[in-house]
Amino acid sequence: MPAGLSPSIAVTLFVPLIRADLRNTVSYDSGSPPRRISAPLLVAQGREDPLVGPDAGAGWAHCTQRECTVVRHDGHHFSIFERVGQLAETLRPFLARGRGYPSGWSSPPNRAK
Repeated sequence: MPAGLSPSIAVTLFVPLIRADLRNTVSYDSGSPPRRISAPLLVAQGREDPLVGPDAGAGWAHCTQRECTVVRHDGHHFSIFERVGQLAETLRPFLARGRGYPSGWSSPPNRAK
């Protein structure tokens, strides 16, 4: 568990993600056509992941009609949970783009009340 993260918060945040990941793995049918979403994808992939090959992240591109960005990090399959700060920094520009923040902003501009 990442330092500074309480077990109750970790369970609330991560257990549903891990369950969904495993449920999708078990129910995956390679014979059915892929369902493509209309949102961009950000794939976080561990460089030392024994469960998937080094090019596996790029395979997610067929799941979206938009761009698919693969970001590699040190560690194994679930090690991104040990790097919550790094994950937040990786997500920040993608989330900002989705909210339509002005170019160059990584968060909403300050607005007067």
